[in-house]
Amino acid sequence: MRKAVKRSFVLFVIGFCCLGSRCSSVDREANEIGQNAIAFTQTILSFGPRVSGTENISHVRGFLKEIVSSHGFTPSEDAFTATTPLGDIDMVNISFTIPGKSSGQKVVLMAHYDSKKFDSFEFLGANDAASSVALLLALVPTIKKMSLNYDVEIVFVDGEEAFVNWSSTDSLYGSRRYATQMSDPTKIQAAIIVDMIGDKDLSFIRSQRSSQKLVSKMEATLEKLQKSSMLETQIRSVEDDHIPLADLGIPVLHLMDFTYGGPSTPGFYWHTVEDTLDKLSVASLATTSQVILGVLSLL
Repeated sequence: MRKAVKRSFVLFVIGFCCLGSRCSSVDREANEIGQNAIAFTQTILSFGPRVSGTENISHVRGFLKEIVSSHGFTPSEDAFTATTPLGDIDMVNISFTIPGKSSGQKVVLMAHYDSKKFDSFEFLGANDAASSVALLLALVPTIKKMSLNYDVEIVFVDGEEAFVNWSSTDSLYGSRRYATQMSDPTKIQAAIIVDMIGDKDLSFIRSQRSSQKLVSKMEATLEKLQKSSMLETQIRSVEDDHIPLADLGIPVLHLMDFTYGGPSTPGFYWHTVEDTLDKLSVASLATTSQVILGVLSLL
């Protein structure tokens, strides 16, 4: 009964909407998170394309570690060599843990910080997926204050993008590595994978491999936010960093917008020179932050 009351209260707070010129503290905090995410995205993009194994991505890595350290956490690096169609490439996953009241269970938040390699143009990947990494960074202070009953591990994975043609062996290098290094998958209560969520016209896919229990929590959160229409009704099968974790039986929630520019998948900005900062929205990042925080509060 206590648990049910607590969940209802959390959803009520999340769903409290702006009335005239007065907004709830939750709305203001979400907007601040969105603004910080835009600022972090801009910094990430300033380093140029973030192709795995390049000097640019090492600079991004340094920035991520700097922000994490500024919040009082110690980032860990898992360096590995990935065998790709272009040869062996050095990659690095970055992770850190926000401790909860109990260290028995944890929830993973994951996003990829590499950008796809293109030789014909400079691909910055503002939405794919600098915005996702930036949002997780922006969420750290709020998650830290929540004092959850479980640890939250934030993981920035390298090498999500394919180098030649997407396949089971040419993609998801970092998340596959993370899955193989996991000592006990049963200790992961849930994993939320975030990708391409900064689009001004935000629409979340209903991912085939997402846990129905987690989707239900997402639906409840969106309903209280009066944004239920942002979650598609049709189930989509999209391969992303959630797959290696789902294959281990870990309950995953795949947060992704795969109509980036226009109403059709994948959208006309996806994997083009047009994936730039001006296509992103503070409001979309704020809404995604509310979804993540809402789901975390219900676990």
